[in-house]
Amino acid sequence: MPYKSGATLIQDLMGGQFDFAFLPYQSFYVDYEKQGRLRVIGALSAGKSLPAPFNTAQSSADSKMMKDFNFTIWTSYMVKKGTPRPIVERLNVAVAASLRDPHVRAQLELQAKSIFEPMSVEEGEKFYESEIARYAS
Repeated sequence: MPYKSGATLIQDLMGGQFDFAFLPYQSFYVDYEKQGRLRVIGALSAGKSLPAPFNTAQSSADSKMMKDFNFTIWTSYMVKKGTPRPIVERLNVAVAASLRDPHVRAQLELQAKSIFEPMSVEEGEKFYESEIARYAS
């Protein structure tokens, strides 16, 4: 069943409205696991290492039924179509700089986020197009 937000989904899951959900990992799940309210039973991304206590979760890529399946959630910063190119480039430089900051990286890694090398605007556009094509087929 589709949900408007992850917050509503996690609330209903822990409230017993249903028994199973696919959720992107969030660092606060550790607290829910310690309270006995949530249990991570697997990961859909290959090679993704979750922090303890979830680091023993099986990956879909390790299973027979979903061998080599790899689903990742990525984040991108986008601007309204028609934004002047110099502004787009300046924003891209700022985001790339923040992703190279050791403090920012540490915070993202605590949340089990995979940090990819920042892309140029052109690389980001090509990546986005390839992801749309990948999931459309």
